Amino acid sequence: MINGESFKQGQKDYNEGTIKVPFQDFLWVKKYVKNKEWNEFYSHVSAYSMLDKSKEGVMIGFLVAGLVPRDCMEITDDEELRILDLARRAVNQRPYTFSDRVCA
Repeated sequence: MINGESFKQGQKDYNEGTIKVPFQDFLWVKKYVKNKEWNEFYSHVSAYSMLDKSKEGVMIGFLVAGLVPRDCMEITDDEELRILDLARRAVNQRPYTFSDRVCA
């Protein structure tokens, strides 16, 4: 029911910018996954980007809202953020880790 009152109110709130987002902190995190997990799942989902690969597994990076998940670590290293930014820009996958500046 697109013409309903709740839809109209939601549209009005959206246009006025008064919709409250439960988490306003977005963090770039990394997680180590096994090669099999990377090949069968994570490599097929554009939200995940490869940071590093070894014989045992793959370090992936992705964006989360709110708190850092238990099995992840926040990415604070500029070099890892740069690698993630370049990987996402290579396939035009937004958001970028560095919003408007290009990392080279």
